[in-house]
Amino acid sequence: LVFFHTVSDGQLIAIATWLAEIAESARPRAEVLLRFHPEVHPDPKSRLASYAVGVGALARLSPWVSFCTDTQRLSAWFEENHGIDCRVVPIPHLPRAHELEGKAFRPPAADGVPVAAYVGDARADKGFTLLPALASALLARKTPVRLLVQAGGASLGPAESEAAGQLESLPEIVKV
Repeated sequence: LVFFHTVSDGQLIAIATWLAEIAESARPRAEVLLRFHPEVHPDPKSRLASYAVGVGALARLSPWVSFCTDTQRLSAWFEENHGIDCRVVPIPHLPRAHELEGKAFRPPAADGVPVAAYVGDARADKGFTLLPALASALLARKTPVRLLVQAGGASLGPAESEAAGQLESLPEIVKV
């Protein structure tokens, strides 16, 4: 199994070309993680057509290629617009022990309090911008739950930056 993670439009086409050139009897299975909604691709010009060509070329190799994304919304978009099956494979993130040394961090559920976790990139389409309202509601209701947020991203948009600032300004927040 060969796993291709976060591929661009050009890489999709290259993967399809590479696989097609290998004899069927020796062709490996490939799992392709589609991470970007083509209409909001990091490339401002979007390259929507070439992304579609790459997905289409790989879909023709379906006995050897399967697709996944990291959100249900994105999987649904690819299934609807490209006619492909697309599994959801969430991104697992946990802090490493050495990153916690000297921090006021309690391991999840060590005191019996349930933990609700948000794990993934700080992106609006993943629900990150909803977290400040959720955290505020939990605090206001004195709900016995710990909200664990592990989020990152190379660059945050205005909505995500505002949400991160709101989260950091809440009382009882431990930043790790």
